[in-house]
Amino acid sequence: MIDVGIIVANQVQSTLYETYLKSTKRFRISFSVDTLSSLTTAIIVYGEPEVLIIQSLQEIGSIEAFSVILKSRQTLKSLLILEKPEDLDLAYVTRLGIHGYLQKSGNIQELTDAMEKIVAEGGYISPRIATHLINNLQKRPEDRYNELLTNREREIMKFICEGLTYKEIAERMFITPFTVNQHLKKVYLKLKVKSKGELISKMLSVK
Repeated sequence: MIDVGIIVANQVQSTLYETYLKSTKRFRISFSVDTLSSLTTAIIVYGEPEVLIIQSLQEIGSIEAFSVILKSRQTLKSLLILEKPEDLDLAYVTRLGIHGYLQKSGNIQELTDAMEKIVAEGGYISPRIATHLINNLQKRPEDRYNELLTNREREIMKFICEGLTYKEIAERMFITPFTVNQHLKKVYLKLKVKSKGELISKMLSVK
């Protein structure tokens, strides 16, 4: 029997996983929590499970805090459940040391198969996510970035890389500097950078 911990922000979804896993008689639920702070407490109180199911990662807590918890527990295997393959950002999740990736779907049987493979073989990736990764890796980096951005955001990013100020960009695009700043905030979020310097470095790295 495999010991399982669950950290899912949505309580209804968490209950669904618990009910199904218990019904298989192959898994024991060690705990079910919805925040990082309660995860730490649960591990101390109930012990470390063999597999930790994670869903809605960004709703649960910061990536940095999660990384500290998982990397401090070398024997804990983790399974990340995604709403859709496009939600998988390898640059974002590889810092966590996730062992398995599964797309949320109507086939809940795949959940048990994934956990058993993680325990037996050390990892699992669902066919849908694997296909998405292969297709994504075949694209040029600049193409992947462009898909994330609107036409206006791409235009602003181009001007930023050319060294224009917010005021100069605003004049060229017939918008206000405030609007330029708002668009740029969205670009930073989508490309996971925190400054103009990081944005320019990222763009130069793909040329």
